[in-house]
Amino acid sequence: MVTSHPTTVIYSSKNGWDESLRLLSLHDNKYLRYFKGHHYRVASLSMCSKKECFISGSLDRTVMLWDQRAEKCQGFLRIQGRPTIAYDEQGFVFAIAFGGYIRMFDACKYEKVSN
Repeated sequence: MVTSHPTTVIYSSKNGWDESLRLLSLHDNKYLRYFKGHHYRVASLSMCSKKECFISGSLDRTVMLWDQRAEKCQGFLRIQGRPTIAYDEQGFVFAIAFGGYIRMFDACKYEKVSN
C-alpha cells in the first residue's frame, strides 16, 4: 500500500514469529520501520488520507491502529471474524466489516473502544 509519501510503501511480511508490517522507502530501498503485533496473515490494510495513520486487520481476528511515526500499536480491537477495514475519505471514521456486520468507529476516539 502506498503511503502519503509517493516513494514509501507499507506491506505485510512473515518472519519466524509474527506477521510484521514494514514501512519501506523505495527511494533508497531501506526499511524505515517495522510494525509488529499480528500473529497471522494481514488480510486488510487502509491508510488515513489526512494523517500518517493506518489500520490493519488480520486473520488472527485483530484490528490494529498505527501511526507511521511509531513502532507500537496505537489501538487494538479484537473481533469475531476475518476483518475488512477502511477509512472514510476525510479520515474521521473507520469501518470494520466481519461476519456479516459492519461497525463504524470515530477515529479520534478509537482508544475508548479498543478493549
